[in-house]
Amino acid sequence: MCPLYDFHLGFSFSCIAVVVYWDEISLICIFFFLEQIKLKNMLYHTARINTVAWSPDSRLVATGSLDTCAIVYEIGKPAASRITIKGAHLGGVHGLTFVDNDTLVTAGEDACIRVWKVVHQ
Repeated sequence: MCPLYDFHLGFSFSCIAVVVYWDEISLICIFFFLEQIKLKNMLYHTARINTVAWSPDSRLVATGSLDTCAIVYEIGKPAASRITIKGAHLGGVHGLTFVDNDTLVTAGEDACIRVWKVVHQ
């Protein structure tokens, strides 16, 4: 019998893609309509992923975790090009959203809201 994991969905602004993530195994898959793209090496969080958000242009996806980090991945680029915000919030990141393509807002267990400028390399 297969184990049943708690999973969550996050739709891109353009509705052309959906990201699916599983809490127990911190695995992320992205589906573009009928084509599945599994982002490789997306296991950079060391604890459960709590939240996910897409940038308005659907080029970036961000994840927030109990490990206190937020990670921004660029779709179509190697995972090594990810942007990691270590220690974004004490106690973990519980909410995040993009204000625009270059600005990420995070909320955490520390009762703080922080604004981050995403600088692409």
